[in-house]
This record gives sequence, C-alpha cells and structure tokens, in this order.
Amino acid sequence: MTTPTTRTVTLRPDLALTIAEAGTGRPVLILHGGGGPFTVATIAAHLADTMHTITPTHPGWNGTARPAWVTGVEDLALAYLAYLEDNNLRDVLVIGSSLGGWIGSEMALRDGAGLITGLILIDAGGINVAGESIRDVFALDARGLAEYSFHDADRFYAAPATLPAGQAARQQANMATMRAIAGDPYMHDPKLLRRLGRIQIPTLVVWGASDRIVTPAYGAAYAAAFPDARYEIIEAAGHLPQIEQPAATFALIDGYIKERKRMDAIVLERGAGRALAVGPVRLSVKEDGTHTRGVLAVAEFTIPPHAPSPLPHVHRAHEEGFYILEGEIEFAVGGETMRVGVGAWVLAPIGVPHTFRNPGETPARFLNTFTPDRYIHYFDEMAAAINTSGPLTPAQGAEIMARYDTDVVGDTARR
Repeated sequence: MTTPTTRTVTLRPDLALTIAEAGTGRPVLILHGGGGPFTVATIAAHLADTMHTITPTHPGWNGTARPAWVTGVEDLALAYLAYLEDNNLRDVLVIGSSLGGWIGSEMALRDGAGLITGLILIDAGGINVAGESIRDVFALDARGLAEYSFHDADRFYAAPATLPAGQAARQQANMATMRAIAGDPYMHDPKLLRRLGRIQIPTLVVWGASDRIVTPAYGAAYAAAFPDARYEIIEAAGHLPQIEQPAATFALIDGYIKERKRMDAIVLERGAGRALAVGPVRLSVKEDGTHTRGVLAVAEFTIPPHAPSPLPHVHRAHEEGFYILEGEIEFAVGGETMRVGVGAWVLAPIGVPHTFRNPGETPARFLNTFTPDRYIHYFDEMAAAINTSGPLTPAQGAEIMARYDTDVVGDTARR
C-alpha cells in the first residue's frame, strides 16, 4: 500500500490547503463530505497504487483555517480549480462524496480549461428534487445521524462519550463549518440541477440504496441531468457506500476508469504538431495526452549542434523514451555514456539518472515519449518562462522540473 504524504499549499495569502497525496499516474482529486477526509480515505488508499491521489481537507474542516470569504460551495470549487491549474494537473478524475460531490459538480461547470475529464459522484448533495427533502443533519444527534447515514447503523455508530479526546469537538466544528458553507439554502443550489446539462464529462453516479440523508431519488435526478451519465445503486449501503460496502464501490469506480482509458483515433500528417521553442531547442508536440487519456505524450525534438544539455535528472512519475530520427545523440543513462545514431532507441525508466547532448556539427532529431503524459507540460512552462524572463539559471530550471515530479542529480549551483 502506498503511504500518503501531507503538505500545505498556499493558493493565495489568506488561503492554505492541506493536501494528502500518494501514488503516481493520472491525477484523481478526491473530495470529502461533511464528515471530513476520513470518509474518503478508503477510496484514496484503493486508487493510490495506480493513480496520483490528491485528497484535500476543505478549509475549516479538522481545525484548518477558513477565510471569511469562503462562504459557499462555489468558493471551494474555484479554489480547487485554481489548485489544478497552478500545479499543471490535466486529465483529472474528480471523485466527490456527499458535499464533495456537490463541489465536484460545481468544478465541472466552471472548468473552462478542460482540466477535468472524469467525474464520479457518490451520494452527492447539491440539487433540489421535487417531492424529496434532504435530511437536516444539523437537527440529528449522533445516533440519529448514524441511523440516517448507514444501512447497518449499529455497526458504525459510536457514542460521543467513547470517542478519543478531541474527536467529538472536531466533529462538531466540522458541522459548524458545513452549516456556514452549505446551510442556506440547505445543502443545495436551486440552479444547479438545470445547469448540469452543460457538463459534457462522462459521469458515474453511485448511490447507497439505504441512504436516508439524500435518497436514491437524488441520484436518479443527477444522472438524468447529465448528457453522459450512468447511475448505479449499491445495496445494503447508506450515505457512505465506500465505507459500508467498499468492494462494491471500488468495483464500480474501477470499471468506470477502465472503460474511460480507451484512446481516441488520431492521424497527424507529416510536419503537423504544436510548435514550441525552449531556448535553442525546437519541439513539435504530436500528442499531449488529450487523445491517449493521459497514458502517452509524444514530441519530436530538434537539437542544434552543441546546444546546452539538460541538467542530469531522474523522473519520479514517468518513463521517458528516445527514438533517433536524424544525426547522433550522446546519452548518459544510469551511469553509462553512449553515442547512438538513427534508429536507436533509448529508455530512461523511473528513478534512473539521465541526460543527453548533440555532440555533432549538424542538427539531431529524435522522438521523445512520456508515459504517462504529464511531463510534456514541463516544456510548455519552460518555454513560457524563457520567453518572459530570458535564459534561466540551473536552479530555476530545477525548480520547474520539481513541479513535474523530476529531481536534478547533483548541485545545480555548480552548473
């Protein structure tokens, strides 16, 4: 099992996010409900072996600070979209439970950059359904909350007096924060349901059959409102099926992810691709992960004679391949140095130090592959930085690399 690490990210001077992360691969943003991050911990643990899991603690939960201007779900949605953009996260799967599902829906509505490509809602609040009411959780005591939340309340109920010191107070503070953010109108946006038709993202809606907080009628209404959605009921589960019936919940999540891994057909003519210049190096980006569901990115590089070589580095989250098309390239990979020509293939796996240079007197070209795709956007950021500020120092280059799970080998100050 992959162990998560927790860090604090400052989005703006008065807004810091506590983020738990684990794993590598396609990013998945996992959004908790009113009960706090522990309610989605099983989902994060399940996915961390194959994906890059990102589980924030909503501002105001578990003792974290909530700025005075964070007064609604839309504020959280915009904050998380800013986090995705600031960290160059694309092809993101968003999974939201309860309040987190509402936040995820609001994010998808506001995602003008197309960062989110998958959406899973689990017993989500946020909409109003005629003839149905959302149970007022603020009016329930601990026993009542368990009765309405779980199919088998006796199995999951814990009397407040038996909780560890501070946990009951933390739960009460979490509920107070939820009341401030989603209490008026209670647990819904009157306009959300009719806006969902604008979301073109394939969506999975999962509901516990015994949920008495937001009944399965809400799940059916959510699914009917999306242009591309599937609705699944989990028997013998209430508001938190990921806790009460984890195997059934994970099977649905895994099936959705597997189904959505299918790639799109694409043909690029000779010379086609997105042109990019990183200093003297020229790129033609053939695939940035858009058509491969984030599995693969490909670019053609043209390296001038004696151009500066990249800082020796190791990747923590992707493999990198090189296929030589023209000229010769000298590689240093895993402690070995080799000079290779047309038709050669060089692979730099995760964790293997490498760099390269063009030692010849004519330009050299190679195809560069990245699996998964995210590192291709490092070159976008490098190009933008050079265009704005001119040549970067080694330390500045290393700082950008680090944002893409890549570490420079050695002391950049000496380079």
